[in-house]
Amino acid sequence: MNLQQTVSKILKREVTIDEAQTFAFEQYGVLTAYNREMDEKFKPKTELRFYVLDTQDISIDKGFEELTEDEWVLECERQGRIYTINGFQNAFNEEAINTIDDVLKILSVSI
Repeated sequence: MNLQQTVSKILKREVTIDEAQTFAFEQYGVLTAYNREMDEKFKPKTELRFYVLDTQDISIDKGFEELTEDEWVLECERQGRIYTINGFQNAFNEEAINTIDDVLKILSVSI
């Protein structure tokens, strides 16, 4: 369906292409605001979290590759090493993350 047909259907009458373009131009802001509102309402709220695990400080009697996702998260919480993307960037650049002993898991979490 093209613009002219769509606007004709909305207005329940035949319109010219000029009328269709004017209608679309006038309604653009309203439709954009509505779309943003619906996106916010229905889009799941998630963000990436960076779980950095110090392999030399694991309190569970397993190797890091054997940890379940829940165990990994709990260990990182205990170690205080869960970062947002900006926090991870800062910690990495300030060398608070040791690429020899630390391992990383990136998860999308609800916020």
